[in-house]
Amino acid sequence: MLILIISALLSVFSQTHLLAIQTDLPVSAGIFFSHNISFIILFFCASLILNVCAIIIIIKQKKSEKTLIEKTNILNDILLNVPHYIFWKDVSGIYRGCSKSFAEITGLDSPESIIGKTDNELPWRNDDRLAYIKMDEAVITVGKPIINIEEPLRSSDGNISTILISKIPLKTSTGKITGVLGLALDITERKNLEQQLNQSEKMDILAQLSGGIAHDFNNMLGGIMGNADMLLTQLPQNSPYKDYVNLIIDGSEKASELVGKLMAFSRKTDSAKIKTDLNDSLKDISTTLSRISKSNITISTNFKSNTPFILADSPSLQSIFLNICVNSKEAMPEGGSISISTENVYLDETYIKTCVSKVAPGDYIEVDISDTGSGIDKNIIDKIFDPFFSTKSDSNHQGLGLSTVFGNVKNLNGTINVFSEKGKGTSFRIYFPVLKTDTIKFSAENDSLIYGNDCLLLIDDEDIIRKTAYEQLLYLGYSTLMSDEGLRGINIYRAEKHRIAAVILDLIMPNQNGIDVYKKLLEINPEVKVLFTSGFSRDASLDEFLMSKNTGFIKKPFRLAPLSKAIAKLLQK
Repeated sequence: MLILIISALLSVFSQTHLLAIQTDLPVSAGIFFSHNISFIILFFCASLILNVCAIIIIIKQKKSEKTLIEKTNILNDILLNVPHYIFWKDVSGIYRGCSKSFAEITGLDSPESIIGKTDNELPWRNDDRLAYIKMDEAVITVGKPIINIEEPLRSSDGNISTILISKIPLKTSTGKITGVLGLALDITERKNLEQQLNQSEKMDILAQLSGGIAHDFNNMLGGIMGNADMLLTQLPQNSPYKDYVNLIIDGSEKASELVGKLMAFSRKTDSAKIKTDLNDSLKDISTTLSRISKSNITISTNFKSNTPFILADSPSLQSIFLNICVNSKEAMPEGGSISISTENVYLDETYIKTCVSKVAPGDYIEVDISDTGSGIDKNIIDKIFDPFFSTKSDSNHQGLGLSTVFGNVKNLNGTINVFSEKGKGTSFRIYFPVLKTDTIKFSAENDSLIYGNDCLLLIDDEDIIRKTAYEQLLYLGYSTLMSDEGLRGINIYRAEKHRIAAVILDLIMPNQNGIDVYKKLLEINPEVKVLFTSGFSRDASLDEFLMSKNTGFIKKPFRLAPLSKAIAKLLQK
């Protein structure tokens, strides 16, 4: 460009005869002077143009340098702040740079410290190192990127995370491969969430399976217990066979309690809160825990609470205590001890401020569950009740998450506190408000029977339940119509409603469940009296219907005396 400008100027001067340099001496001083002035002017203009062009070039260079600096600063900001792991190597596997996050995970002071190093000098496990190198070689050899490959990554502190890595060949403008660029994303948390979701799905399937089996088994127990009860009524008072029958009944009742726990486990709805002896619940749970614990873990109990009654539901209590105990058990892989105790305490406002959730000051029952395990690091103790939080790197642990514990404790109007020291064990202290004895009145149970002579309709899909209940009702003096499914039962009631005093209705049946059948019965007769039955404990979803003066509930399997009282109570409403 500069040469063209100078050539153009020379051409102009030549054409206008301003430049007339001759070898001969000038004719006069005026002509000589004119020629020299022309040359000086040309030289000055050329110098001026050269300087202007130089300035333009310098300005352009400065702008380019400024743009380059700005781009470099942006790139440096990215490498310093991006959470992803970024690095690049040459074809020999020598690192030429990396992001700050990658330098940190390798234990280096700064990204510059990695320059000149190879994978052999970083804290990788041997198998991982060979896999990384093999992947680099594949990218360089083929010349194409490898995208989104899951790999383990061990940091300098020994923690192993899962990364999703992509590697891209670095090329010159001519296409020559000069190295590899790696970009990795830490997906450990996502993998943990996926594992927890898979575990949750497994638990849902297990709950459905156990619930179905428990429901069927509970109906069988109903037949056994009911018929044993009927046999007891037929034996003479001094019969030696009564002891055998009572053993059958006692065994059936204990089996029913175990089945009830399985059915509670499978239940997703909120169970109704009832007066509960916390000491008795903890005794049952400690017995269960002893059966599932290793022989190198000892479990001790000390129930000092003299007013142990709270308002609670069994599934929530089981979830709270078993969850904590399972976490304690997992904190002691080499063995140890778990102690469970209860005590009546008063919580004041000062202490409540240290608890996980706020409650009103007052009288509470403290449940202390302490272990001799590895303890909880003080840096994470505030996070242990967060949803999906876990310190475990594998999926073999059994704990369902302490967030479940927190939710259930809060739902029972309680609170919780945690005391732990790394290497010295952990103590969970759960507080439930004491249930005053006059809060809920309970009628004393006895074995006396209440007889009647009304007509009842029994709707239940289980043959053994219908046959057993028919004999029980007959013994109590009732005439009974029966149906094995909901629609048929509705039709029977529509035809015989004038003589049916009450309906005994199973809640869980195929095609139409008990609630749907009840709604149809209400359409026929808004004053219909219904005694609901189920192997599941009464839950919150049923409360809406049990608020009616014309409804009642009895849990399967039921014996003769409770059945007679439930029917009599319903008919008297």
